[in-house]
Amino acid sequence: MSYKHALALTAFGLGAVLQGCSEDDEKEACTVDCEDKCKDITVYTTLAKGTTVDDACVKCIGGRPDVSALKDDTATTHILQWTKALANAIKTDATAEQKAIPIDALQYCGAKQVDVACANTPAVNYVTETDDIDAKVLLLGAECGICHLLVEATDCATAKTGLTACGNVPAFNCDQDYSCHDVTTFNNIKDAAAADVAGCKTCLDEEAAAADPSLTDYDTANTGDALVQTSDRFEAISELWETCGAQPNIVSCVGVTLSATDVTYELIMAAINAHGSTSEDVAFNCGVCVASQTSDTSTCSELNIAAEACGFTADTLKCDACAADNSYDADCVACATAVAGSSITAAALSTNAAADAAWSSAIVSAMAQCGASVFTDIVHTGACGATPIDFSGLTTIATVGAVVDNQAASCNLCIAYHVALVAEERTCASWDAGADVCTTGTVTTHGTCTE
Repeated sequence: MSYKHALALTAFGLGAVLQGCSEDDEKEACTVDCEDKCKDITVYTTLAKGTTVDDACVKCIGGRPDVSALKDDTATTHILQWTKALANAIKTDATAEQKAIPIDALQYCGAKQVDVACANTPAVNYVTETDDIDAKVLLLGAECGICHLLVEATDCATAKTGLTACGNVPAFNCDQDYSCHDVTTFNNIKDAAAADVAGCKTCLDEEAAAADPSLTDYDTANTGDALVQTSDRFEAISELWETCGAQPNIVSCVGVTLSATDVTYELIMAAINAHGSTSEDVAFNCGVCVASQTSDTSTCSELNIAAEACGFTADTLKCDACAADNSYDADCVACATAVAGSSITAAALSTNAAADAAWSSAIVSAMAQCGASVFTDIVHTGACGATPIDFSGLTTIATVGAVVDNQAASCNLCIAYHVALVAEERTCASWDAGADVCTTGTVTTHGTCTE
């Protein structure tokens, strides 16, 4: 039993009652007078079913030798003797025998785990060892603690089952390592009190060594990541931190600046890396915090949640800039341009199929990342206003596309998105079609066009 666990159980006063007992001690044969007399109780401290004391249970409990032995001038009845047994068990100087009496008696008389015992208690989380689970449960009050101890937990899974039966909603994952859960500054692996977090570095080293291919140890992996000051700065170590149970810290990214258009993992990581020139420690803590919760496949909403958890202002990222009710406004253009780069404003510069496919994918992905859900949500007549679009006399894809590029940014984006999403290739005909969809003005078509 760990020292921490021993302290927690002693504080509650009902601990260590299932350890070190033989099977005969735990399952002493009942007589006809006591068998399952407490199977219906829902309140252990008062031996009651609801608000009504269960007389049969009281009689059974009071008949246990260790309980009846407490009879004196102040404990003249069974229920008073039970109350005294509980009081003795939680004394700071209680003996192991005194602590064991209440649970032994309840088990002997058939008390069951009930889902009201831990109802409305905080979810037990971030533990997987039975000693540590016990210690957390015993801080949730007498009823919850008694219920948990009624059935011995042999491992994490059985402890979780028992907690659920008692009405708690345990949030821990038995397959997760929580060694680094208490770390608040990732650069020096310390907790909120600036103390080393025992076991965290060991976990990081073990996971690094076990990686395929092996990263040797945490320091080696970190050095390797540091050599690549790009969006991959935290690629290896963020996975190690995630595996070892690191949790986001609300102050990790304080001081780092994000733009509303940094709506991709790459853009966020670039902003974090840039802060390294101001404070490498802050950049490191911020990067690990965000990267351990996200990846380059995370959606804008997922990135926004992670950013907020790490200390950025709530809703820093404008994830819905290109949603239907915001179609092609300045925020949408800024967001799509930030994600897709120069591809939107260089719409006419390439005419081969492979380049067209890449161009189309970049624009469609950018619009989706910025909140456009489906084609009909975003492409609509009016993005170009009533301005006429004149392709007359043009005979090449490049010259037709150049006219598109010369439109206002919102108009250019609308036409480009239409072509990318519908035609998936840049031709004179597709530019015509896009212009028709996006303007209420007149579209003057081109002449015979060399495709």
